[in-house]
Amino acid sequence: MKTYNKKMDIIIKMERQMRGNEGPNYSLTISGDGNVIYEGRRGMKINGESTTVLDERTVQELVNDFMNLYFFDLEDKYGETKGSNLDMATLSLKLGERKKTVLHIHGSRAPSGLLRLEDTIDKVTNSKQWTGL
Repeated sequence: MKTYNKKMDIIIKMERQMRGNEGPNYSLTISGDGNVIYEGRRGMKINGESTTVLDERTVQELVNDFMNLYFFDLEDKYGETKGSNLDMATLSLKLGERKKTVLHIHGSRAPSGLLRLEDTIDKVTNSKQWTGL
């Protein structure tokens, strides 16, 4: 698997929204150097911004998880947002000049690896410390 320049070529972002656009939501942004920025926007244990750092190996493992899912080949959206009050997640990956964003409405017919990847990002960043979820 190709290794990317950790400082400039990698940006991973995940935003979770519970109960559609009206419920609690937060985002996590992971840069290639391992810096993580959490932003709690509504209804979280901690609202506002917090940071942590991941090691280089963990960031590379996340990139490998995206690549093993063929993330750049996925559809842009899974599920219907209109009138939805379901949980949803938006995942974005930037590798060099390549960028892809996928919206996943939970309960839709999305690849099972997509939900696992969302959960992995929460786990490795220990987002529970901020979200309480």
